[in-house]
Amino acid sequence: MTDHNNYLGIGAIMEEGKANGLAVFPGTEITCDSTKIHILVIFDTDKREETVRDFLNRCDIDSDHAGDPDGTSMSVFEVCEIAKKRGALVIAAHIDEFNSISTMNPANLERLFEGGYIDAVQVTNVPIWRQYEADKNEEAMNRIRAEKYGEDATPQEIDRWRKCYNRAREAGLPMLAFSDNPRSESESRHGLWGIGSVYTWIQMDDVVNLESIRQSLVVPESRIRMVFDSVSEPRTEPDFWIRSLEIRKTGLNPYSPIHFDFNPQLNCIIGGKGSGKSAAIRVLSGIYQQFLGPIVARTYSSQNDFYRLFSDDNKGIFHEDSEIELQYSWFGERFRLLVTDIKSLTDQKFTFLRTDPETGEESEADISDLLSSPYFSAQVLTQREINEIAGTPGALLEFTDRSIPAMEVLKARKEYYLGELINISAAMHSAGRFLEHEGRVKAEQEWFSRLKDQDAFAGNAAEKAEERHKILDDMSECRNDMDKLQEKRKELLEKYELCFKKIRAIRQKFIEEALAGDENYKLELESSASHESFRNLLKEVISDNTVLPSLLSGDLKKLESALFSKDDGQKYRDLLTLARKDLEAGNLADQAANSNNYFAYFAQFIRKMDPAVFERLLLFRPEDEIHMFYKQTDGKKYYPMMNASSGEKSAGILSFILASSTVPLIIDQPEDDMDNRVIYEEIVGKFKRAKQNRQIIIVSHNANLTLNTDPEMIISMDSHSKFVRIKMQGSADNDDIRREVCDVVEGTEKAFMQRARKYHLGQE
Repeated sequence: MTDHNNYLGIGAIMEEGKANGLAVFPGTEITCDSTKIHILVIFDTDKREETVRDFLNRCDIDSDHAGDPDGTSMSVFEVCEIAKKRGALVIAAHIDEFNSISTMNPANLERLFEGGYIDAVQVTNVPIWRQYEADKNEEAMNRIRAEKYGEDATPQEIDRWRKCYNRAREAGLPMLAFSDNPRSESESRHGLWGIGSVYTWIQMDDVVNLESIRQSLVVPESRIRMVFDSVSEPRTEPDFWIRSLEIRKTGLNPYSPIHFDFNPQLNCIIGGKGSGKSAAIRVLSGIYQQFLGPIVARTYSSQNDFYRLFSDDNKGIFHEDSEIELQYSWFGERFRLLVTDIKSLTDQKFTFLRTDPETGEESEADISDLLSSPYFSAQVLTQREINEIAGTPGALLEFTDRSIPAMEVLKARKEYYLGELINISAAMHSAGRFLEHEGRVKAEQEWFSRLKDQDAFAGNAAEKAEERHKILDDMSECRNDMDKLQEKRKELLEKYELCFKKIRAIRQKFIEEALAGDENYKLELESSASHESFRNLLKEVISDNTVLPSLLSGDLKKLESALFSKDDGQKYRDLLTLARKDLEAGNLADQAANSNNYFAYFAQFIRKMDPAVFERLLLFRPEDEIHMFYKQTDGKKYYPMMNASSGEKSAGILSFILASSTVPLIIDQPEDDMDNRVIYEEIVGKFKRAKQNRQIIIVSHNANLTLNTDPEMIISMDSHSKFVRIKMQGSADNDDIRREVCDVVEGTEKAFMQRARKYHLGQE
């Protein structure tokens, strides 16, 4: 709450604020220098009217002149220095209007912006400047300004305001918007009319104070939203997020529960070596491992040894009475998951309780079908798994599919159509075998019909002729059924092919959007390109493993080449169909000798193959492949990720993971393999963007991830406790939390300052 060169009335306003549950920051709008520049000076909520009075007195505005419009003759720089020494927040007022720093020359503006004199700027006409930047219509800009300020604002002054706004933006200064409370519309004097008409959203800690505002101003891109960008509250809770985790009666701490409270945005768990900082991740991974299964065929022995009932070999953290409790928020409703009877990753009991939003009462909820749903799941990863995704064929595609909510249902539908096609193929094969005998049955029927007219064979021949007649009727009906099966197969085949197209289109759209705007990494989808998927199929359909290696090195390579030709696999299907139809081995051998269309060795398997297996082979479509490419900072050319270093691979995959979903992302030490430059320049910003749309829980010992990502919750584990316990948790806006981060991640403030001196940082 500020007024021009005044402190009177602040005490009464603060009392009213206290009575109404409002935090009031006392301050003043001081007029500086002979050019009458306005500067906002804000003090903390625990300060009073006297603090503002003393500040004004120090600026040569004594109590007898409180409210005097002339203000002080001191320069802007002198006033800012006095305010800073008193711990105040300094904001350059309405920099794109009258009585602002826009009157300062460029050199002084640069000094003001770069010298740490001010913490932020107040802007007034952002929509006008943005419109001008878009269309460069100076006439329209001046017309709008004239409507607001009349003839007082000359074109030269308008241009000076716009340039001041642009210079502040280029300097990276946080920009804030306030109503400035005019007495009435277009009135320069203050009153009550404009309260709340223009405002700024500031994300702060639960404890509202000046330090929390300062912390928000350090990262305005994620914590500040002006009304011009967001009329309503800019941030809402994710649809699904984990509220808390409590681990009870385990080997981690048999005496006290370990209770983690989480924020719906970014949470960072820190701690020294051996403090158990990864325990939460490993417990969550143990729960989700049962529902989701692995993305890659990874060695998970250490996790198996950790997440199991304690045994004589000192493996496992659980006892008979151990419990895990997770509290969730899902589309605004609250759930509790109780995990008991924990014996292993695949042997544990789950009980879900739902809280009635109206009564607050809990009842058991059957939501087992939702546990693997993309809307109710979480992504739990370690750095090792990130590396495996980068280096394992098909793992990137699998991760992509898991991140697309509709994908699992689409793939199940595709498999359903495949199953129906296989069933129809088996039925058609059986019908074909039946109809193969039609000619012989017709001949027999004609023969017995002639014999029945001869006395010697009459009775027996008539009976046999009638029997053949009934068989021919069945064959006629079978032929009709065969026609229907052909039509049904054609219909199912169209649906089957459509599923492939939909799946491919959804994948393509997803990867285009996931890394849209990323300057260092890009993804490309290559349709039906996975040779690995074809070889895996062959291993399934050819049961004779002694023969398979020679087939793969010979005949099957010809088939594989046909499958991946540019005709969408038509040559492959023609080869299989032709080999299947030619049932005479001798003829097949002749064909093989004179044509490349046959491969006699494999044809033996084709001819003997079960119809269902053959149909599966015939209908096979190679899986898509997703390729990642990278380019170095300031580079122009993209290179395949396989050529990248392990750190570049990790950074690329992590970038994709961060942008790939909205469900909770839980990662253990993602910084491993990446150098600090990559983390700071590429990864930190992506964490900030990702936490706007999803909950993130990370374990980290890297200062850039721990502090520069601006986590909403920091949880520090006790490094000196015999058992796993939390030392403290809260936001980085809290002084104690910041000191703890400095001690744990930086090795104490003394060590940090010593390194700063070594680097000559902060020294003139």
